[in-house]
Amino acid sequence: MQNKLSEQRRTSLLLWLLLGFFFVFDACAIILQVLSGEAPNQHGTVVDLFTGSILWMASIIALLTAIIRHPDIKRFRLWLAVCAGTAALAIDEMFEIHEQTLYLLGDDDYIKFLILLAALAGLRILHQMEKPSKQVIQLFAIGLIYHCGYLVIDFGDGDFFQLPFTDSTLYLAEEVFEMLAIQTYFSGLLVFYITQAQNPLGEDTNSLMHETKRLQMKANKQPA
Repeated sequence: MQNKLSEQRRTSLLLWLLLGFFFVFDACAIILQVLSGEAPNQHGTVVDLFTGSILWMASIIALLTAIIRHPDIKRFRLWLAVCAGTAALAIDEMFEIHEQTLYLLGDDDYIKFLILLAALAGLRILHQMEKPSKQVIQLFAIGLIYHCGYLVIDFGDGDFFQLPFTDSTLYLAEEVFEMLAIQTYFSGLLVFYITQAQNPLGEDTNSLMHETKRLQMKANKQPA
């Protein structure tokens, strides 16, 4: 029981530290963005660099998890795919490669639908294969909400419909929601890595301890 409480406190401390870190992180990004005088939707802004750095860290965590999962080929490939996907997003965030689709498709928003579908498919596969803890699921769910909010703001600047705000406000809100979505996804990955990745099937430590105690109690009740 004491070990279980200690594990819960450690996870809670991690979440609070992440919340504080990202609060300072986002505040610095927004302040530096405003002081730069650049439009939030301009290529290579401060916010883009900050967001890209989080994606690179998420890619590294996914790579470390893939290494831990080896030689379980299915899980190894899953985490390599997550690593490659987040790395591609980091490169795109810094160099805005997806903007080039504007010349091919006439609109660069279609690829954002594909990214959302990829995120949904990835989260579903991750849930089936790794059985993440309740806290990890909650973080991914919140990240998905922020992700959808980011798309609503992005599409609501006149591309598909018009939200009742100025363009500058919408551009800044779009970047903020994008940061929040990525950071919440990242938090889910980090919590999973710390609490579950070391276990062969991804179960969280509390569940393993509970199952072990249950089996021990069952064995003790067996006649000699």
